[in-house]
Amino acid sequence: MPWDQYLLNPSKYTKTDFDFEVTNRSVSDLAVQNMYQVIDKSTNSTIFTSTISNGLIPSFIGETVENVTFPINSSPYNFTFPSDGDSEKEFEIVYSTQSNTIAGQEQNTANDTVRYSQVFSSYYAYDDGSPERAYTIIGAGSQLAYGYELEEADTLQSILIHFPEMFTLSDNSIKVMIWSEASGLPSDTLYVGYARDTLYVGDTLPVRFMRFYIDRETIIPAGKFFIGFEQSLNDKVYIGFDMNNESQSNLFFNVDGDWEPTSFVGSLMMRPDFGKVSLNPIYSLSVEESDKQTIEIYPNPANGSITIRGAENATLQLINVTGQIVYSEYNLAYENTIDISQLNRGVYFVRITTQEQTTEDYKLIIAR
Repeated sequence: MPWDQYLLNPSKYTKTDFDFEVTNRSVSDLAVQNMYQVIDKSTNSTIFTSTISNGLIPSFIGETVENVTFPINSSPYNFTFPSDGDSEKEFEIVYSTQSNTIAGQEQNTANDTVRYSQVFSSYYAYDDGSPERAYTIIGAGSQLAYGYELEEADTLQSILIHFPEMFTLSDNSIKVMIWSEASGLPSDTLYVGYARDTLYVGDTLPVRFMRFYIDRETIIPAGKFFIGFEQSLNDKVYIGFDMNNESQSNLFFNVDGDWEPTSFVGSLMMRPDFGKVSLNPIYSLSVEESDKQTIEIYPNPANGSITIRGAENATLQLINVTGQIVYSEYNLAYENTIDISQLNRGVYFVRITTQEQTTEDYKLIIAR
């Protein structure tokens, strides 16, 4: 979640305890000690430790499963993630189980340790960044909404969506949307984007998200809100679905005019990202920007022509606010002059697609 939102109410957003299951896969009964640690990645120092001894755990022959509960933000501890003034933080959560009675090849600490990265950045996420399945709705005009909650009002800069690779790739386009909340359901529409094609960006870990920047300042009040989209065609739009984390109560769909809760348990890989941002460029692909050359488009607002610099060998498309492509050009030079004198005044989007198939959209205003 956003680090600044967490710090407004740390106790609310820190779990009171964590539950684990332990199985003894040895041929012998073992005395086991379980440890839960939090490591500050900026200093690589352990800032919290919780230890529990289980006594003897029977061997795997009996297939015994022991439940272990670590108190975290509850007696005898009151742990919350500490702030040191940074704008974002990363912590490593380490759970391990050890036994002094294990000897020889059975002493495998790496196999008895689970590590998890807790990132506090600018976005919310229910998912763990890995899609085990895909989620979809059917029908032109169908809508999908995912609920989140803010401690205080903040500016929503973009919506991040992971589109996993499927056997059949959809030609569907979507309009990202934001709604207020009423009675637990999406209510008033706060924002509607223009129709944009979806783009599969790979499943190699860490998976990447397609980023849809919000092209006007949109301040979300404190409390619950929803992000999502409306799809243009009947084709299925597949969204990554994490089966390891549960946020079913926050996911709703609308295919016939009424919002309905999903029946599937898991977490949709769709995230709201907060913080003010320059609206040029409007769109990019990943959560973390890659190194790339700067693309310049000027003048803006424009009248008779525009100049594009730094997009060598890329493809250019001019798109109006209805999503119609009104001009295309391929294999751009380093510097290009585009005649726009025949286009009507208004807002357009300049889409640049590189040879590596990465895409960025820039807002262009044509004034007469």
